[in-house]
Amino acid sequence: MSGSGGIQIDLLLTDRSLRKWKKAMGAMSGIKMNRIIANETGKLAKQMEIFAKGKVPVDTGRLRASIQARRLGTVKSGVSYTIVATAPYASDVEYGTSKQRSQPYMRPAYRQYQGQLKTRLGRSIKEQWSKSVR
Repeated sequence: MSGSGGIQIDLLLTDRSLRKWKKAMGAMSGIKMNRIIANETGKLAKQMEIFAKGKVPVDTGRLRASIQARRLGTVKSGVSYTIVATAPYASDVEYGTSKQRSQPYMRPAYRQYQGQLKTRLGRSIKEQWSKSVR
């Protein structure tokens, strides 16, 4: 979850996970399924970014501005997003130091949304599937 100075949260749906979803919803085209999965994962990553930006303490605004949801990888290898805070002191704020108390903003964003991806994917796929079989 953290890097050198910055901090990040990764959302990854592996090719194995994607195959399970595709098998369960066999009637839907793979391209349509990939679009749904990429779209829902991206929306969730953006919501986590917005949540973290709302929680982070603001002095100059540099840390808040450094928080971003970024898409990594391709649909073929899996869907991967990362939510990063790249300010050099991002992890100091998140975890605290010997001279400064912690003021978490990324961990609460993760906890807020951690269980939602599977539910949201299921809902979107079922909606699209029911449209395609009408």
